[in-house]
Amino acid sequence: DGGGLYVWNTDTGVIEEAGFVQDAHALTFSPDGETLAVASGKAIALLDARTRQRLHYLKHTDAVFKMAFSPDSRTLVSSGFDQKGRIWDVKTGGLRHDLGDVGEFHAVWFDFDGKTLVTATNSVSIDFWDLTSGALRHRIDHGPGVVMVAACSPNGTALARAGDDLVDTAVKLIDARTCDIQHVFDLEPQRVQDMRFSLDGSTMASNTED
Repeated sequence: DGGGLYVWNTDTGVIEEAGFVQDAHALTFSPDGETLAVASGKAIALLDARTRQRLHYLKHTDAVFKMAFSPDSRTLVSSGFDQKGRIWDVKTGGLRHDLGDVGEFHAVWFDFDGKTLVTATNSVSIDFWDLTSGALRHRIDHGPGVVMVAACSPNGTALARAGDDLVDTAVKLIDARTCDIQHVFDLEPQRVQDMRFSLDGSTMASNTED
């Protein structure tokens, strides 16, 4: 019914117990290493990464399963089974924007300029959000099926998506700056299971079901 939160020291190999966390099932560190976000049931605990003291408690109305920090560590984006997308202020713990009923995030990125949030949900689109206003900037509708597998290049300039419907198994490569589809790789009738970009973003690999 619950579990412990442990922090590993990679230099010494020492495991430190950070405390009891009810139903913890996801976690992520901020890029600056200062904050640890732990998804626990219907909420997210923001912890000081060094002391493990709780800084803020961010609430959803159902289980949270997807979280991502912005590159500057000032913003946290979350999604859960309540179908809500939310943008939080890490310093204050305040809700900056409620994106509404957007579905469950299967993938989340921050664009190359650090000002745009990109989400792939269990709907039929990839959405581009303005981080400052919370407004929807652009939407790419990709046809039948939902986005189940998605990847972003390390520099944030290219996106790749693949659906879960056998009607649409193609991998689509998208320019994150213009939102244009650059290439379509047809893998019919195989369904893509995972995709990854190389560190320089020049190559992408994917694997499919047998």
